[in-house]
Amino acid sequence: MTRGRPSLQAIGQAAGIAAKRGVVIVIDPSKKSPFDLYFIRSQDIVAAKVKRARSRIREPKEIAVRFKSEIAEIRTQQLPSLVQREFWTLAPWGSWQFFLILNDRIIEISTDGAPIRSSLQDQEKPAPPGPPSALQGVAPRVSAPDQGFLCPFYAQVRE
Repeated sequence: MTRGRPSLQAIGQAAGIAAKRGVVIVIDPSKKSPFDLYFIRSQDIVAAKVKRARSRIREPKEIAVRFKSEIAEIRTQQLPSLVQREFWTLAPWGSWQFFLILNDRIIEISTDGAPIRSSLQDQEKPAPPGPPSALQGVAPRVSAPDQGFLCPFYAQVRE
């Protein structure tokens, strides 16, 4: 169950940000979808939920507490492995924060979808050198097959 009406202005701004990452499909709020927009990239599809936050979220664990019902609703959606779940928040002063929602954890990401290194490590343990190990559970980024692929959200005939 979500709290309050959907923020149409925030969703509009989010669509502009998402357009830099792929082809955007904004969902009509009256459709009662758990996601506000989808965007299609060459390697995957992202389903995003947009909410307003009253203050900055300091760490990914905090979002699981503040938006408990929304995060639970997103996680319960049965989606193909090609679809990633993201949760976007807009603060009153206009700054955005983006989070990748996985089954077992939440990772803060940048505008372009790249993980923010500080969100990948525990504050008590320093991060080991090398590539972040927390990304092992992230869905692999694969390209769609050239022939015979029909996206359920965006169909395009290749010639």
